[in-house]
Amino acid sequence: MTIAPDNIDGLYFIGQAYLTQKNPSEAVIAFEKLAEKNPNYRDLAYFSSQAYGQTGKMASAYYHLGRYHYQKGKMNLAVGQLEKALALVNDNDLKIEIKTLLEKVRSERTDQRKNPS
Repeated sequence: MTIAPDNIDGLYFIGQAYLTQKNPSEAVIAFEKLAEKNPNYRDLAYFSSQAYGQTGKMASAYYHLGRYHYQKGKMNLAVGQLEKALALVNDNDLKIEIKTLLEKVRSERTDQRKNPS
């Protein structure tokens, strides 16, 4: 399948189609292209985690699932997933991203505990 590189909706839906077709490697490619354009698009982090998990890239799968939970405000779940990612990651750039997000999530979780809504 071919999609215009600037069509973010198309990239999202084609990535989901690849997942449905049991073609997670192509889904990862579509989702990575989308992430370059708009990393917070809809539930991109959730579907990216599914695609990475199906390709066996578990550090990336846990990282994206952690991002998803963070975006949904579920800080405890985000911390758990990010800690799993950190334990598995070998790529130094991804390790830095995970550590940075984990620090941010922990800080916001602490703030939430101090100032409950």
